[in-house]
Amino acid sequence: MTNEEQYAKSSLLQWVTFIVPTACAYWLMGHSGIAKNWQDLVVYSVLLFSGLISLFRPEWNKREFWVSLLGVFLLHTFAVVIVGQVWPRGSPIPKLSLSIVVLVEAMLVLSFLWKRTHARGGT
Repeated sequence: MTNEEQYAKSSLLQWVTFIVPTACAYWLMGHSGIAKNWQDLVVYSVLLFSGLISLFRPEWNKREFWVSLLGVFLLHTFAVVIVGQVWPRGSPIPKLSLSIVVLVEAMLVLSFLWKRTHARGGT
C-alpha cells in the first residue's frame, strides 16, 4: 500500500470516527424523551470527544493519550452533570453560548492533550 493510500484510509477512518458518533447522538437525542437541556449537552459532549479522538488519530497507540483523555472526560462529565442539574428542566441551552463553550473547551483540551502526548517524549 502506498503512502497516499494509507493516508486516504487513515483520513477516512478519522472522518468516520467523528461523523458516525455525532450523527448517532444527534438522531438518538431527537427521538428520545430526554429533556432538551440534556439533549444539547449529550450531543455537545459526543461532538467534542469524537472530534478530539478523530484529530488525535496518530496518538491512538499511546497509553498517555488515552489516560489523559479519560481524565479530561471525567472532568467534562462532572461539569456537564452540574450544568444539566442547574439549568431549567426542558429549556434548551442557547446555541451561541454552547458554541462558545465548545470552542473554548476544545482549545483547552487540545492544548492539554498535545502537551501530554508530545512534550513528555510521547512523539
